[in-house]
Amino acid sequence: MFGMNNREEAKGPPLTVKIPVTLEDIYNGREVEMFMTKRIICNHCRGTGADSPDDVVTCKKCNGKGVTMQKV
Repeated sequence: MFGMNNREEAKGPPLTVKIPVTLEDIYNGREVEMFMTKRIICNHCRGTGADSPDDVVTCKKCNGKGVTMQKV
């Protein structure tokens, strides 16, 4: 891909925000300021929560898959 670096950002589902405006707002070019928070991976632990790669262990319950299967 042109202009992209080797580390692409993981993307989630599209964000939809409903902002009520009137025809007058649109005609006059009203601007709305919006603030968002975003979760990013920690540069220190890379999302593992460990101080170093040697401290990372595989979960014994899910075997590193992040989910477990349970009969209900």
